[in-house]
Amino acid sequence: MINLTDRQIYDITQDLECGMNCFVHKVTGEVKSVPEDMVDEEEWEEVIDEIENDAGNYIEIEKMDSNHSYKVMERFIDTVEDKQLADRLYNAINRSKPFHNFRYELDYSDEYLKKWYAFKSQAMTEWVKEQLIPRIEDIDDIDDTDIENDTDENNDKHPGT
Repeated sequence: MINLTDRQIYDITQDLECGMNCFVHKVTGEVKSVPEDMVDEEEWEEVIDEIENDAGNYIEIEKMDSNHSYKVMERFIDTVEDKQLADRLYNAINRSKPFHNFRYELDYSDEYLKKWYAFKSQAMTEWVKEQLIPRIEDIDDIDDTDIENDTDENNDKHPGT
């Protein structure tokens, strides 16, 4: 995995939540973010050009898709000790507009709303870290010290590493 600080990973998760596209340089670990929907492209032109001109050395960190986000909500519900709230949350995600309904139910419980934010933050951090694990085709471009999980499986796929 590319070694980023906890602060960098946190910043990536926040940028993704705010509608930014995030890119991490595979060698330097430098993080660059640009708005997904740009109003003023000139403001971001330099950053975009830098990423495009060195595209092979950047990993794009993708936003969590709705299916994965839904599963995060399901996992959170499994942690809710208040049976009535858990039932309401489960019902909320099984109706139309599950994300809206889920949040609506949580708005009635400050305690669980805080727990949700912490849970979601941890899930986003894990999501980002999973994407930082070098892709198979990129392994040769990355120094062995950047790979934290050097398992036998990885050695079978990449002899000589």
